[in-house]
Amino acid sequence: MRLVSLASGSKGNAFLVQANGTSVLIDAGLSGRDLENRLQAVGVLPSQINLLLLTHEHADHIRSAAMLSRRHEFVVAGTRGTLHTPCGTVKPVASGTFRLEIMPAGATLTVGPFTMTSFSVSHDAADPVGYAIRANGTRLVFAFDLGIVTPEVQAQLADADALVLESNHCPVMLQNGPYPAWLKRRVAGARGHLSNQQAGETVRQAYHAGLRYLLLAHLSENNNTPRAAFDHMNATLAELNATTDLRVCRQHQTGNWIDLED
Repeated sequence: MRLVSLASGSKGNAFLVQANGTSVLIDAGLSGRDLENRLQAVGVLPSQINLLLLTHEHADHIRSAAMLSRRHEFVVAGTRGTLHTPCGTVKPVASGTFRLEIMPAGATLTVGPFTMTSFSVSHDAADPVGYAIRANGTRLVFAFDLGIVTPEVQAQLADADALVLESNHCPVMLQNGPYPAWLKRRVAGARGHLSNQQAGETVRQAYHAGLRYLLLAHLSENNNTPRAAFDHMNATLAELNATTDLRVCRQHQTGNWIDLED
């Protein structure tokens, strides 16, 4: 199994995993043209996508989901709330996809070598989830857009070989930043986003020697910096004497492929 970040941040999110010729996209929060370009930049044709998994219905995660599904005829999976709930000017994904797969929180879906299990997360969306994805003996977990780490989420992180975890904001930057008070409360709330400190504590609780890769995701451009997120988590890993490969996902550029089976 291998993984690449196509984009991650407040303006759009998309990740791609591949194994044995099967390609699974997690979220499609960019414009269709931008996402197609980024897929091609990492050597993948949009027509090669077998499945799109959606975490929740916010526009920065579903923006081009329906359009790309129709254009390239791939299945879109998510909870009923995610697929049937509109978000602002973005219509429900279910209104225009090629084909849907309703996947309730806690359900498992198998496509090619992938076994994918969803789990509930705490976020201000209709029915948001994270995903634990297993292929070829490797377990990859996606946990972003969550205001708190519940016991259910913590349990999913316990034996991950690779983890994509939100590290959205620095609390000081958030409080001193330009957001209105209501938005600051939302971001910092139990159904908002994890801070760098919360992400560090999450890893402190979940760390085990088999955690080989850690990707920090969904960084705020206004209330965080890649350096701040990296430094805080790097210090946490140093305290744990961890040898985990730490990386920061970016909004405006694709990452490099990571071979999770090396």
